[in-house]
Amino acid sequence: MKTSLFLLMLTAVLFSCKKDEIIPDTVIENIVGKWRLKAYEQEVNGVKSWVNVPDSASYTLGFRFDGVILDHSGLPACCVPDRYYVNETLFKVVPKAKLDVNPVCAFSLCMANPAPWIIVQNGNELIINERRFTRE
Repeated sequence: MKTSLFLLMLTAVLFSCKKDEIIPDTVIENIVGKWRLKAYEQEVNGVKSWVNVPDSASYTLGFRFDGVILDHSGLPACCVPDRYYVNETLFKVVPKAKLDVNPVCAFSLCMANPAPWIIVQNGNELIINERRFTRE
């Protein structure tokens, strides 16, 4: 009888536990994920145009559910702002989960408070300060 009662209680406890759902803020929900650099904007004689980046010079960056900007290895990126504008709405980055240390950042000389990025997102295209990324 005790065994049956124990198994019943154990089953109830296991099924009543649920994992906390991670829901990104509505300001950043469409940019969460990995993005690959495809082009940069160049101005020549007052005319702006996009210059494609070869795959060998391209890189990826990511946005975590809480807005933390990640490098290609999934570690916090170095020298990035703690706030940015997404489609004209200011978003302040506040980490909501553990952040691993990126050892590369120890060798980076960063400005104390980098200017906020201007991010324009439209579908699978992301433009960050004259650089165009596509979703991976």
